[in-house]
Amino acid sequence: MSDTAHAEPSPIRAGDLVAGKYRIHDLLGHGGMGRVYSATNESTGKSVALKYILDASSDDARARFAREARAAGRIHHPNVVDVYDTVEHAGTTCIVMELLRGESLAARLARSPRLPIQEAIAIAIEVARGIAAAHDQGVIHRDLKPGNLFLPDSDGRLRVKVLDFGISKILEADPQHVTNTGVVLGTPHYLSPEQVRGRTDIDARVDVYAIGAVLYEMLTGRPPHEHTHLPALLVEIATVVPVAPHLVREEVPRALSDLTMRALAKDPDARIATARELADALERMVEPSTGERRISSRDVLARESLELMPTVEASVPVPSLERGRRQPIAVALALGVLVLVASALGWWWQQGQAGAAPATIAVAADVTPPPVEPPPVAPVGASPA
Repeated sequence: MSDTAHAEPSPIRAGDLVAGKYRIHDLLGHGGMGRVYSATNESTGKSVALKYILDASSDDARARFAREARAAGRIHHPNVVDVYDTVEHAGTTCIVMELLRGESLAARLARSPRLPIQEAIAIAIEVARGIAAAHDQGVIHRDLKPGNLFLPDSDGRLRVKVLDFGISKILEADPQHVTNTGVVLGTPHYLSPEQVRGRTDIDARVDVYAIGAVLYEMLTGRPPHEHTHLPALLVEIATVVPVAPHLVREEVPRALSDLTMRALAKDPDARIATARELADALERMVEPSTGERRISSRDVLARESLELMPTVEASVPVPSLERGRRQPIAVALALGVLVLVASALGWWWQQGQAGAAPATIAVAADVTPPPVEPPPVAPVGASPA
């Protein structure tokens, strides 16, 4: 994709050397505020991504970029994109960050709206871990959504990177930089009810809600609330409880469905309190792998297969240890019975050899033979005939 495909003029071109050390290569992506290029630090040879502002004259855009660099730069966690540097070039601000190859969760969901359950859990855990690290540094993301969650190619291992802290709230900063009263920032489908209502006293629980909304979508194939009319969507988010995931997709475990609904509670006080608590609860729903928490695609498929296998109860009792000790006695008794049966059969066989057919013997075995008449006895003194 070339720069000429876009109407906006670009102060950066492939081949440029930015800030005297970053050599620009390919255009990786673009949005409403800026573009992202791959680049190389010519001093170290390290591959990086360079993101810059399209509208450098906008004070709001420059402030947002500075806030993104400051927020992401203070978080060091495997599930948060690393920010290395900020530089000025041709009158615009550039953020130098970790170079990622892969796709966004939004692209993944566009191909397969419903993810395997264990994969959805694994992704949610990693997002929650990254956001918990951000909260530890006093940073609230405020715009979590599938488009800001990246799934890098990493040797078949599932790893998620949280991106775009551009509208994050840094807790100790001057509140005037966040938003004016009544202004809604964020992507509508993943906004918490308190954000929809325009409250300015939001806290880290808005990110917990957003993680719950993303998890809901991965499980059911749709966001918790859907409406083409924005005002109606915002009213629904603020007032309507979504249908529980297990009622939308019956194979979703009830415990996972209930946990998702707790993350989506309208009242922040009824919601899961922290991203770390949410991650811990999700961890308990995943069987431990080989010493490493991340789950490979093979692990996911294997676990999905195991979950779908019916449970079969054995109809034959397993002998106990005590029964095993008595086993020689049982064998001896069985042998004795066999000897008796064999003797009986031998006797009947001899009878058959005397003139009776074996079939007759078999049938007559349970028949009482008729009494044998004794020969007549001659009276005493009588002469023989």
